This record gives sequence, structure tokens and C-alpha cells, in this order.
Amino acid sequence: MANAMPPLRIIAQPKKSYRERYGCEINRQQSRAQ
Repeated sequence: MANAMPPLRIIAQPKKSYRERYGCEINRQQSRAQ
């Protein structure tokens, strides 16, 4: 279990960052469209 923790964290970290960045870009496009 301890062995699977590090990879899981590494995968979750970038995903969260990517999601925040993606959300920011979507908000920007929506603001421009309106």
C-alpha cells in the first residue's frame, strides 16, 4: 500500500493543477464570447 501511495499522489497533483488551469482557460473563453 505504501508503495502505491507515491505514484497516486504524483498523478493526483498534476491532475489538480491541469484542472485549475483548464477551468481558467474555459472561463476566459466564456468571458470573451459574452
